[in-house]
Amino acid sequence: MLRLRSDLGDAPALTAAMAAERRLAAGVELPAGTRAMRGSVRITAHGEDFIARPREATSLLLTDPHGAVYQVPLAGSSDADGYTFDVPVPNTAGLRLTGVTMDGPDMPFGLPITFELSGLATVDAGGAATPFRFELPGGQWGVPGSHGEVKITASGDTARVEMMDPGGAVNVSSSFTLRANSGSVEVPVLATPEALAALHTQVGAKLDIPLWGVTTTVHVTGEAVALPGELAPAALLVDMPSLGSHLVREGSRIPIITEWWLRTDPDRHAEAAAAAGPLPNLLTIDRHALALHAADDPFGAGARIALFIAALGAIGLALVGVAVDVRATARRRVAELAVLNTLGATPNLLARALMIEQAFLAGLGVAVGLVVGMLVARTTGPLVILTPSASRPVPPALTTTDWPPVLATAAVLLAITLVMAGLVATTMRQRLAAAQLRIGADR
Repeated sequence: MLRLRSDLGDAPALTAAMAAERRLAAGVELPAGTRAMRGSVRITAHGEDFIARPREATSLLLTDPHGAVYQVPLAGSSDADGYTFDVPVPNTAGLRLTGVTMDGPDMPFGLPITFELSGLATVDAGGAATPFRFELPGGQWGVPGSHGEVKITASGDTARVEMMDPGGAVNVSSSFTLRANSGSVEVPVLATPEALAALHTQVGAKLDIPLWGVTTTVHVTGEAVALPGELAPAALLVDMPSLGSHLVREGSRIPIITEWWLRTDPDRHAEAAAAAGPLPNLLTIDRHALALHAADDPFGAGARIALFIAALGAIGLALVGVAVDVRATARRRVAELAVLNTLGATPNLLARALMIEQAFLAGLGVAVGLVVGMLVARTTGPLVILTPSASRPVPPALTTTDWPPVLATAAVLLAITLVMAGLVATTMRQRLAAAQLRIGADR
């Protein structure tokens, strides 16, 4: 699951472009309902054991329809002889056997080594076994990256790999990966602008880069402003199923995925979190719970209280300023208004004019205050947000505005200003009468 902010890119379109070029490893599909696999494995040289307990050096590679690769060690069996095995497999529909790996020492010069996996069968939930057939539909099994002489036989429920070091300057390892022969794999990736600049490439380009020690041809299918998970701005998002297919093809080990991001049904989130918590060897991080408990953080609570007090103080200062301005305006302009009244303007007309003037000035002040406040918040807000390691988050924090309380505060300030102006306007008749008596008194 990939979630991107709307300002970072169109996540559905970007991931759809990657999925359109996805390559899954070829293999033989397991029967539906398979819960385990059993069989026997031997690694011999001239009929004698080359590795005493061969199942501890052997693993099966299973791939699900989404491209996730599962490495199933045969050492997990409880049999004591070191050859036969009966190991559980992931309870996932549509699994395919895409490879067999063996880890062994270097081969002595001229000594033929034979690996034989025989009697392989799938076992359902009821314990019934079904012989497994290694025949690939439209393909053949192969061993990549071998410098020795290799002969592969895979038919029925048996796979045999015969190897020998022909001699040379470099010792040949007996380790191998048996997988289906296939063409080269291009791995689709998303790149940030910084990654494109560092690689001197652009969207749509194909280039070779090292990934997990293997030269990999990647196809840049899209650009994302930023990607989560790394502090460095230069990052690549790799299609893991395609990368897994490429690594299996090259005979390399699949990297262990240590972090998964899951999306839950909002109505059943609490149930899902409670079920995931007790799982063994798993650290569950509930982002919803973190968001809820963030309000309990003493530092965060203290900062919010301080900001709230500062906001109340700013509102109080604004109200005092408005009251003083309305009062001063009425006292300063009463003589002017008295002249207009003498010329025929009624007190009601002058009161309405004063109200309209104060409403215009108050509305202008509220609008300017909102603009300045938004600029200050968007400028300073991201600067005070840090990660738990006291570093800047990548991507930078996005400032959002909760408009209802902001507009409500502005409306309250405007309404209080108009109320104060209205109180002054109600005394306009008395003020005009007193001012008319003083007209000409200073001459």
